[in-house]
Amino acid sequence: MARGRKGKYETCVKARFDEIRRWCESGATDKEIIELLGISTSAFYDYKDKHGEFAELLKSARRVPVREIKAALYRRATGFQYVDEQEIEENGVVI
Repeated sequence: MARGRKGKYETCVKARFDEIRRWCESGATDKEIIELLGISTSAFYDYKDKHGEFAELLKSARRVPVREIKAALYRRATGFQYVDEQEIEENGVVI
């Protein structure tokens, strides 16, 4: 069993899985995640290849925005329309 200092994967990536999930769910690209983590592009893709848990996190977290985008595109393509009704209050009176 190896001893010593933890690698950058353990400290910079694995320890921040919750943050990475939120970033992916909000639509962050690989490039943006790389910058937020402060690691090199080659390290990011190396971690993705070597650590299945990291690759699965990225894949599963990106399913939510992809599904929402597909639904929005479908609605737009089929002519979905809606009326946005908001109550606006001016000087205590609803307009």
